[in-house]
Amino acid sequence: MRKFTIIISVAALSLAAPAFAYKLIAKGVAVVAGKAVTVTPGRDWSRIGFAHGKLAESWTLDGITLNDVTFFGGIPDNTTLIKDREKKEAPLPRFSKSMLAPDVAQLFESTYRVALRTSQFSIDSVEPATFAGKPGFHFRYSFELINENVKRKGRGLWRDQQRQALSDDL
Repeated sequence: MRKFTIIISVAALSLAAPAFAYKLIAKGVAVVAGKAVTVTPGRDWSRIGFAHGKLAESWTLDGITLNDVTFFGGIPDNTTLIKDREKKEAPLPRFSKSMLAPDVAQLFESTYRVALRTSQFSIDSVEPATFAGKPGFHFRYSFELINENVKRKGRGLWRDQQRQALSDDL
């Protein structure tokens, strides 16, 4: 079974998180994020102590609603990106191993539209990219939360690899 990795970086993203704590992720120390992504950060980060699901982990520089990065690693076929907390009322879309780049971007968009309860979400671009030395793609997106006039922007990186290493100036 093929598994996939997505890394999402976003300014000001919150998924209705319950109470949480932070844990220091020290610069230059390799850590496993999202169960399937090894990261060696170029600066100190704080891991946010709530989980989007078993295969996701979020880090922040400035707090839960500012400058965060979320790692999704080893996503199996027919699985949601984040924990499906409202399966009956608002089910999340599921990943398929046959998805192409635009499909994965659409999966992310649909997931966040449901999770954030917003219709103000767009995928602004999808382009091929080299990610951790392997081919993949990146996409840029923007959104606004309901009753806010703050436009948030983010970027997603994707590649087909069960385990991968990333060393970047995160």
